[in-house]
Amino acid sequence: TQLQRLDLVREKARLPELEYVFKHSLVQEASYSSLLREQRRQFHHQVGEALENLFADRKEEFLGLLAYHFDAAGECEKAIDYLIQGGDKARLTDEHMEAVGFYQRALELLEEIGDDVRGSQTWLKLGLVYHTNFQFEATSNAYEQAFKLSKKLKPLSQEIGLEQGQTLLFYQLQADTYDPGKADFMNVIYIVNMLFSGLAQVDTDLNVVPNLARTWQVLDDGQRYLFRLRDDVHWTDGTLVTAHDFEWAWKRNLRPSFNSGTAKDLYVIRGARDYHQGKNTDPDSIGVRALDNITLELNLVRPVAYFPYLMTLPISFPLPRAVVERYGENWWHPEHIVSNGPFRLIEFDESVGGKAIRNLGFHGNFLGNISQVEWYGLVDDAEKLRTDEANRMDILSSRGEINPNEFLSGEHHELAADAILLNPLIEPFTDVRVRRALSLSLDRDKLSEFLDIPHTYGGIIPPGLPGHTPDMGLRYDPDTARKLLAEAGFPGGVGFPIIKSFTYTVWSEYLNHVITRWEQELGIHFDVEHDRPKAKLYHLTLTSWVADYPDPDNFLRSCILKYLLTWFNWHDEEYEKLISTAASLTDRNQRMALYRHADWLLVAQNHLVIPTNYVGGNFNIILVKPWVKNFRTNSLGRIFFEDIIIEEH
Repeated sequence: TQLQRLDLVREKARLPELEYVFKHSLVQEASYSSLLREQRRQFHHQVGEALENLFADRKEEFLGLLAYHFDAAGECEKAIDYLIQGGDKARLTDEHMEAVGFYQRALELLEEIGDDVRGSQTWLKLGLVYHTNFQFEATSNAYEQAFKLSKKLKPLSQEIGLEQGQTLLFYQLQADTYDPGKADFMNVIYIVNMLFSGLAQVDTDLNVVPNLARTWQVLDDGQRYLFRLRDDVHWTDGTLVTAHDFEWAWKRNLRPSFNSGTAKDLYVIRGARDYHQGKNTDPDSIGVRALDNITLELNLVRPVAYFPYLMTLPISFPLPRAVVERYGENWWHPEHIVSNGPFRLIEFDESVGGKAIRNLGFHGNFLGNISQVEWYGLVDDAEKLRTDEANRMDILSSRGEINPNEFLSGEHHELAADAILLNPLIEPFTDVRVRRALSLSLDRDKLSEFLDIPHTYGGIIPPGLPGHTPDMGLRYDPDTARKLLAEAGFPGGVGFPIIKSFTYTVWSEYLNHVITRWEQELGIHFDVEHDRPKAKLYHLTLTSWVADYPDPDNFLRSCILKYLLTWFNWHDEEYEKLISTAASLTDRNQRMALYRHADWLLVAQNHLVIPTNYVGGNFNIILVKPWVKNFRTNSLGRIFFEDIIIEEH
């Protein structure tokens, strides 16, 4: 008030917060310069604490300010924490210049206090930003600095015997294989990541961190990579994991006869596409080569921004060649399996579940106290609860319909999208007016209320990823939908054939809600199947995808939606050119513009895909017992089982 009376400050805004500004910058500079250094630090400290207290539930909005004030206050630890958080947020929201500034200042402070652990981690973060922007010289320097600091670090592990550890029980959709080369759905990937390790892994903050690789180099402007492996990692049979295990695994997974659903993720490797499609039968033409036991060389067709993340996917994991060749497709069964992850499979029944025990020879961090993991294949929430009462489940995933008091419920934010896919090659969906009518007659507000999830009006690329377009989808307009259907020759739904639709049983209620609304609005009828389809004769399906890596490419090129469209024999030259060009485009803004356009082609022009939610098939809820501590996940759906601690209960 005094400053206002003196006409030194004025009110700038009242909403969302009351805000004042100096009338002239010289007044602010003079005022600030008149303060002694210690006074400045005290005021910065007070401002930082005020921000923390006033906006305790919104601190992520003020990370930059918090970092600035605690840095100026000389409070190094708090400044570093907020700088790294600010960098992570800026990186994941595509504000890369800001991210670089945060990380670089954090690194200066970390060097001052000699924190090599966080220093190495932050250099890796910085390297990922540079790589995403095709700044490969800066990328190499950042990785070099990270690996130099990491040489001083040793793995952390709780030394417990198998008989002293705890047993973790959880629900898990059952699978028919745990072969990393065929890990194409989340229920398989959960377990595969427990049993096997690759060159790198993604941590809770979506950083790519070393796993079997000790270091790596980015060479030839992002077209060649050299990975140097640790020389102390063993398979569970005692043999060393070598670069040859990677080379053999990749070439095996790319064999056309192996029929891997995720082999296309390796198409960035030179020669991989032609070999996988049978155009070239020479495996030596593939750009993956073991130079010796610990050096793996990869040659790419062209640089791609997201390449480090591909090295964390199961399709890129090494395999024990002798065991696979001896036992064939059953090599991963408990009686044969040789693995290299934090756990080892000892029991498996496709209709019941499985069991794994801790791998005492695991090379990485093992911060938890679990010695055994058991999972059970259940479907509906009522059955999960009954099983919990009998077996004392420690973790349950739920579609939001249950929240028993004995669990601690937490939101699990995944980069995910559910969508209804329309088959454009079967009548009457060959007519774009019919597909548009279905999109217009879907009341997304009602669907959101039914599922108890946020409204969904965007494209396939979900919020949280660069390239997301929030208002791409059509708004509810049943009158226009009925007119379009009449124009297509089906007034009031008369003459419209029975629509064959497919979804898995776990989503049947979800799909039934949608088709009931369509039946009411358009007068058409559906037949829903729940078994895995063996033909391409169904008109539509409801499916879900959780990101393998945080890039729009994953949702537009390699997710289940694109796979099914290809399976339907759909192909569009413009779409393919867009996603192919975008993958290697160095201009970030142009790259995202191409992805948005490709998204628009599928959702808003051709009406092939109707996005229905962005929280994933589990609807964002994981239920955890109070005695389960250090439970951590990331937005790619990874659960870090090796870090979980179960307290006595």
